[in-house]
Amino acid sequence: PGAGGADGGSERHRLHLVGTAVPPDGRPGVIDDLARLAARRMRAHWGALCLVARDREVPLGIAAPPDGEPPPSVPRSLPRRVVDTGGPVVAGDLVPRGRSPGPSAAAVPRAYAAVPLRAVGGAVLGAVAALDVLARVWSAEDAAALDDVAALAGHALAWRIAAETAPPAPLAARLRGGALVELVALMCEADRLALVAVAVEDLPPPEPEALGRIRRLTGRPFAAPSGPATERSRRAAGREIGRWCRWGDALLRVGPDRFLVLCPGVAEERDARAIARRLDVSGTPTPAGVLRAAVRGAVAGPGDDAAAVLAAVLTMGTGGDPSPP
Repeated sequence: PGAGGADGGSERHRLHLVGTAVPPDGRPGVIDDLARLAARRMRAHWGALCLVARDREVPLGIAAPPDGEPPPSVPRSLPRRVVDTGGPVVAGDLVPRGRSPGPSAAAVPRAYAAVPLRAVGGAVLGAVAALDVLARVWSAEDAAALDDVAALAGHALAWRIAAETAPPAPLAARLRGGALVELVALMCEADRLALVAVAVEDLPPPEPEALGRIRRLTGRPFAAPSGPATERSRRAAGREIGRWCRWGDALLRVGPDRFLVLCPGVAEERDARAIARRLDVSGTPTPAGVLRAAVRGAVAGPGDDAAAVLAAVLTMGTGGDPSPP
């Protein structure tokens, strides 16, 4: 079996995940921005994210240069080879030695590099690729930069895949400080977007009789102690937040008890506040009791310092005090 899951059972599971990851109505949302990030990080002409179904490749997002040049068709064999091998696939020059490029070569990929786009459980759903019009040598640094984009894309898709029961592990520090900041900055260049962070913790379940006695004795309500959310509680929080996200939003787990939602096309602060209220999962039942959440939202757009806005949104705790992500 190939590393992408070619034996019967795992291939059926992979195809099921691919089916649930396909966007409705062709709305890629943040996926287009991730394709643009792939092209920018690789200094390539095009970037692409593709899923591989049983008998076809499904392009999720293809980023073309800003001059309006239409994107190419991704070479059919490329995403399939990534799924079959479960590893990176590169080509430095698709033009055979001794043959010159044709007259339309400016719009035809001559070199490409692709890495696996993985689900939370490791199944390879497709590929994240960079394509260029010039022959080039792809470096180890290029592969690492493309892997970062694939990790972000896997996080963004995880909440859309119904069969995945566990949220992904928190984004690695290198992603939070590198690729995530670049993605937010890139999204801000063309449009305004809302950034909403949700930090969660567990509250013990209330016991009405005991709480009533404490109130009668002290004259004030009992303030229940709280603590870090358990992993099962984090799953409950992630599922509840995901229920309120649009398909085109990106829901990322940026810390053990912290989530970030990127909402493209939200221009007004009042709209960001409305989204923040909707994503407040306080009171959600968990195995340990109920959740308490702190939610902070902001809007960023062209000309804003995306890194500063992102840091301000993430730097908060459930008690309202600053805390690291």
